[in-house]
Amino acid sequence: MGCSASCPVEISRLNQLVASDSTYKGERVPTRDLANVKRLCLADCQGLVGEEGGAAIALALFRLKALEEVDLSRCPLGALGLMSLEGVLSSGVPKNLKTLVVSSTVDTAGGTAFSRLSAALAAGEFKQLSSLDFGSNTLKPAGAIAFAKALREFKPPLRELILPDCHIGGSGASALASALASLPAELRIKLDLFSNQIGETGGAAVGELLCADEAPRVTHLSLQNSAFGSTGLAKFCPGLRSVAVAESLEALDLSGNGIGNHDREGCAALTDALEANPPRALRVLNLAENALHYGEAQALLAALRHASGLTWLDLSHNELREDDAEPLRASLGRLASLQTLGLNQNPRLGDVGMAALLGALAAESSRLRALHVCNTGSAAQATAQLALLLTRRAGALTHVDARENASLGLAAHKESLRAAAKAAKGSELLLAGDEGSENTLGLDTRKMWFHWVGEGVFIPAKGKSLTAGTEW
Repeated sequence: MGCSASCPVEISRLNQLVASDSTYKGERVPTRDLANVKRLCLADCQGLVGEEGGAAIALALFRLKALEEVDLSRCPLGALGLMSLEGVLSSGVPKNLKTLVVSSTVDTAGGTAFSRLSAALAAGEFKQLSSLDFGSNTLKPAGAIAFAKALREFKPPLRELILPDCHIGGSGASALASALASLPAELRIKLDLFSNQIGETGGAAVGELLCADEAPRVTHLSLQNSAFGSTGLAKFCPGLRSVAVAESLEALDLSGNGIGNHDREGCAALTDALEANPPRALRVLNLAENALHYGEAQALLAALRHASGLTWLDLSHNELREDDAEPLRASLGRLASLQTLGLNQNPRLGDVGMAALLGALAAESSRLRALHVCNTGSAAQATAQLALLLTRRAGALTHVDARENASLGLAAHKESLRAAAKAAKGSELLLAGDEGSENTLGLDTRKMWFHWVGEGVFIPAKGKSLTAGTEW
């Protein structure tokens, strides 16, 4: 979740603060204000190690009765340190807890620690707990199954469950999906299962969760790097066909799953789902790194027109070819709300294909603000259309990244595009040979450096702040 540490790093000073009397004169919050502290951020406190660190945190939780948000991300607690919180949490303290972040706290053997943490949360019956982040911990299937059992027992009003890179596998994902389906139907949940290798079994279970009757609606779903393949996507997609999903799912990340490999089954299933009930609520769709090539994805590219409310679309790293440009061009012409488009690393689209796509984006109705077209085979024809796009979207198109297109390094092309970008005040243009910065990273930047947060799918982790409130 990311924030600046809001307490002293040293355990001794942490203990001194929470155990102090009214005469405490420390640098932070005096004792008289402890009853009002709502947010405890210990992110990146490297001094909170193991059992001793966990004991210090447990003492703080007992003393800070009004806490609503606790962030322990990247504290090196380990399994023993995390289990040190078991006693305080199982007693239902802090009773107003709404957000708990324990990402990257256990390097190995996290299954037992998170099983006991889950049981403690269930025993404490935290009725306001709405956001949980267990990301980048080795829960493994056993930890995920134990957590699923806890969810069924105390049924918290979850609105955000973040479990990236937790090694939960298919059985863990199945247990979690079933448990989430048992929560109150009025809930709306953001679910991040990035890089959990849930495979076909887990994909099918998550698909069933999406369309389950009397279940919460999932509004944001990340299944990036889930080891689906074409068959797994086919098993997931029936869940996308319901009217309820079409009206509630706002963001879907299916990147890095190889759904175009081997056969057309997965692409055909996703195409069918888009056409059966057009996703009216969908704003963000990530299909990057999916081997959408060899003509097997053309129907899917054409079906994207049904997602007419899209504002963010990424098709990077798919080896799309020139003959894929026409169905995609037709869809782009219908995506009038599109603001960000990623086509990076599709060199076989070529100059003709890119010219057609850029022509569609240059339409008067376009709302495009950011365009990522690195290494797409763009040359003279694409240059002319890109210049037209910059002209027509003057002041609105703020970022164009066209690096790794060798022909755009030619002086004539560079000069014409630079002139168009200069005329389009406010447009940042990157061409062959230019260097980007951390503010101009392409959409293919991997999840391990970025949090998936819906509309701003790739926002630096440090940029996401907790809810405002009294801070320690």
